[in-house]
Amino acid sequence: MRRTIGIYAILACLGWGCHPDRTAVPFDSERVNDLATYMASLHRQLPIPALYVVAIKGDSVYYQAHGEKSVRSTTDTVLAEFTPIFTGGVSQLMVVTAVMRLVAEGLLNTDDPVINHLPYFRLGDSDVAGITIEHLMNQTGGVPPHANLWDYPDFSEGALANTTRSIRLQPAEFAVPGTRVKRSPYNYDILADIIAKVSGVPFEDYMQTNVLEPLGMEHSFFPKNNGFIDTVPRPHVIADWLTYAMDTIGPYPANREHSGSMGLHASAADLAKWLYMVVHHGVAADGTSFLPKRLADRTLSSFPVSPAAAVGFGWEIASNTAGRVYEQFHDIGGFSAHIALVPEKQLAVALVANISGDFDVRPISSTLIRWLSHRDSLKAERPLLAKALGERFAVTRNVDSVFSYYDSLVTDSPLTYDYSLESLSQLGINLLYRVEDIESAIAFFEACTARFPREAAAQLDLAEAYFANHRIPQCQEALERARVLLTAGAATKGEGISTRMAMLTDAVTGLSTTNSNNNQ
Repeated sequence: MRRTIGIYAILACLGWGCHPDRTAVPFDSERVNDLATYMASLHRQLPIPALYVVAIKGDSVYYQAHGEKSVRSTTDTVLAEFTPIFTGGVSQLMVVTAVMRLVAEGLLNTDDPVINHLPYFRLGDSDVAGITIEHLMNQTGGVPPHANLWDYPDFSEGALANTTRSIRLQPAEFAVPGTRVKRSPYNYDILADIIAKVSGVPFEDYMQTNVLEPLGMEHSFFPKNNGFIDTVPRPHVIADWLTYAMDTIGPYPANREHSGSMGLHASAADLAKWLYMVVHHGVAADGTSFLPKRLADRTLSSFPVSPAAAVGFGWEIASNTAGRVYEQFHDIGGFSAHIALVPEKQLAVALVANISGDFDVRPISSTLIRWLSHRDSLKAERPLLAKALGERFAVTRNVDSVFSYYDSLVTDSPLTYDYSLESLSQLGINLLYRVEDIESAIAFFEACTARFPREAAAQLDLAEAYFANHRIPQCQEALERARVLLTAGAATKGEGISTRMAMLTDAVTGLSTTNSNNNQ
């Protein structure tokens, strides 16, 4: 059963509680209708079992939950705005919030050496005395990177300390803390360990009592065990890349060893409360002060990694037409989430879905940020062309029939789908890399070049398919055609093509060199 339940920040006592100095207000009815229509179209047209959205502009707040917990369930698993969902990397931002609460309480400072609070913190023979709490928050301490998903789950009281100790034999990634960035989720698990030691209570309890509850996040939690799994949305992936059929996967990404880096489960309503506090410099939606302004603003500190980009305390930071944008993204274990924040404009968007793989929520967030910034038209999502064509191929197993269907759609339903090369080629990519039907992929991309003869990207797609089939002469010919079109400026979507072309050229050269050496 699929249903939509939305809460449009209607500020009643049933919502965020009564308070005389309330500062949050609802969006106007036109924006509410635009958002509701857009989110419903996303859920209807895209392979998403469940989708949560939060949008904030100034004092206006919107949050909504669409979909169901599991596509396999035979019972009513409808979502509500208070249903918690795995939020992955958003946990890291919440950990930073907790650190600033401890600073406000006078229990630690961000320039404290980590070993002052965790004497067992070691990185091989490296000198860790100079690694501070701030270095962990902006990932400049040299902590080795490790994937946090596939560790065997540990729900013991010492789980976080076990994570800290697990890297004791590995050297730091660089000698001088604060000089480079090395992203590692373990930074935030070690921070969670510090929070537990400094507060004197389990990390999950501190977060509940000192962060979640004061913000009114009554439907959010950091789990101590896996007994909650049947009550929250299940993780999903695309099970069939022709029909885009979805299925649940396991195991569920719950592990107390990584509570700091991926433990948070939060509802749409609760994420809105936290994000409101962030964009309002520590002031909660009910008008109370959650953090002093100086500390709230410090959560948005940055460390430059290039002239155009920086890292923050859990954020990736870059500038675009919307302004200086802070982002946190994850795609892990059957879930994906993205938060985009433009502090200077008090704009924020959060999207969480219970599907991962190649589903990317970031373009949706970007669309919403632009819409909030400029009030551009928020167009309903169109159905996936690759799904319509893939369903035809699943039945006929014939590329010619697929393109006959494509041509008829272009003529008979010109506004229904996106008929661009980028949209069309997605089925070829699925055939090549997911279905692994290389011959059909080659036939598909050959047909694409016939319909888009002036697009360098079409020739490049074909070259990649030839390379996958070890047809190197044909690959080189297609590469040369792509190069000519790109040089002539014929490609309408030239961004990124040069990089792909260079990578494929290097791969062809490397393969030719290897074959030559083997023949000597």
